[in-house]
Order: sequence, then structure tokens, then C-alpha cells
Amino acid sequence: MFNHLLQSGRIGTLTLKNRMKFAATNTNYCEMDGSVTDREIAFLAERAKGGAAMVCSQGGYPHLLGKGYFGQMGLHDDKLLPGLEKLARAIHDGGALANCEIMHGGNYAHPAKYGIKGEPVGPTAMEPKLPRYAPCRELTRDEIKELVEVYGQTARRIKAAGFDALEIACLTGYLLVSFLLPRTNHR
Repeated sequence: MFNHLLQSGRIGTLTLKNRMKFAATNTNYCEMDGSVTDREIAFLAERAKGGAAMVCSQGGYPHLLGKGYFGQMGLHDDKLLPGLEKLARAIHDGGALANCEIMHGGNYAHPAKYGIKGEPVGPTAMEPKLPRYAPCRELTRDEIKELVEVYGQTARRIKAAGFDALEIACLTGYLLVSFLLPRTNHR
């Protein structure tokens, strides 16, 4: 049943030594400005040494308004590249391919909680379903176009940092999945 698990495989142009991946996991180990810490690097380096073919970072926010939780990794600024480069290198040194996840918190973001000016955003203005979240503001068409550019710039940063792959989080109430659900998108 598991005989294929340890066989090599391919994803596009990437060759994986086996078919195991360490999935994105929120560690809360990054600095308040989103920069990668030695603790974050050590955590993922150990996962890489564990034998998985690919190790994914925690979900990083591509825009300040997308910061969803304390200790989340930032991908929004070139000044973060040195830490991201160290992270990708540590994963490679552990024997795995390095994957980076882009995750915009959308209406689950907490910009004000982290001293960031602005409100959570989504496809439609709405009140939060849970008391720990703030009301979210509807994105304008121009802001949506800007976010498309932001995701492109984030992908550029990820590549420049030396990651082999990236994945885009589209799950559990975060920004992108909010565009797909009739409950959160009334456009």
C-alpha cells in the first residue's frame, strides 16, 4: 500500500527523492515585522533532516493588511530577503526541497493588533463571525488589481530567496477562498 511513498517523483521540473512533504505549519516563531528568526530556521531545518522530499514554510503574508497572527512570516518587503535566503538554504542543507506558502489573512487578519494602519479586507464588507476578529472592509477593484501585483512581487521574492517552489493558501476563510464562497463574496 505504501510502496510508492518512498519512490522518487516529479512536480513539474522538480524531482523529489520521495513523495513526502512537510506541510505549512504556523509556528509563531517570526519577529513582529515578519522577519525570519533563528528559531524558525532551526525548526524547519530539523524537519528537512527528517527525510521529507519537500519542506514548506509557514504561510507568509504578502501584504501588511494580510498579517493574520502573531509570529507570522512576512513576504511583503525586500528587506526580509536575507532571512528568507537563510531559511531556504537551511532546508536545502537538511536534504529537502524548499517550498514557501503565501497566505493573506483577508477578513481573518488583525492589522490594528500589530500596529499596522488599516482594516481587514475581503471581497465583501462584513461583520466578523467570531468576537476576536474585526469587521472587514470590501476591497475596491483597484485594490484587487494591486493585490494581483503584490502576489507577483511576493513570488519574485520567494524565487530570489532560493526557494524551489511556492504554494498559495486558499483555505479556511483567508482572503483568496473568500472570493470563491457565496457567504463571503456578494459581488
